[in-house]
Amino acid sequence: MRHPSDDDSGRERDLALIIRALRDIGLPVQSSDDLINTSRPYPEAIPVLVDLLSRSLHPDAIEVIVRSLTVREARGIAGKALLWKFVELGHNDIESRIGGLQWSIGNALCGR
Repeated sequence: MRHPSDDDSGRERDLALIIRALRDIGLPVQSSDDLINTSRPYPEAIPVLVDLLSRSLHPDAIEVIVRSLTVREARGIAGKALLWKFVELGHNDIESRIGGLQWSIGNALCGR
């Protein structure tokens, strides 16, 4: 599935959007992967990430959001948005880029 912003400029723009949104709520992030690589809880970021997940973003940005929602503090908050994104992405071969993204969403839904 080709996404409208499935190019390098769309990727960078959407990753910068994530960083900006997190900084706007006071999180000192330098890169879009900072939440994925921290052991510090970030419950204040969950509603922001859920909101971002509802947007049409580059698959790499969606992956960052989904992986950032694969935390205990997202349980009971992010499930509906994750499920909607999974369905929105449609049926894909698990070996495809989008199929892999759906696998990550499944992991987030399971709380892994």
